[in-house]
Amino acid sequence: MNKDLTLLDSGASGKVVSLQGGLMAIKKLKALGIVPGSNIVKKSAALMHGPIIIQRGAVSVAIGFNLAKLVIVEPDTKK
Repeated sequence: MNKDLTLLDSGASGKVVSLQGGLMAIKKLKALGIVPGSNIVKKSAALMHGPIIIQRGAVSVAIGFNLAKLVIVEPDTKK
């Protein structure tokens, strides 16, 4: 079941299915390497809608809560 990145549990991984939002938001996400088909791991999230840290390969980046809501992921079902 696909969900936005903010709903993914910390430490969970998933595959980016799609990017929503306007042209500038999608451009910013793509510049960070967050593109459909890429595998990411949600490392942590701050309380109260703070930034979310994700890892793609060897690179970790922090994105804002509102930008993270635009990233639709398919969570890995492997345990």
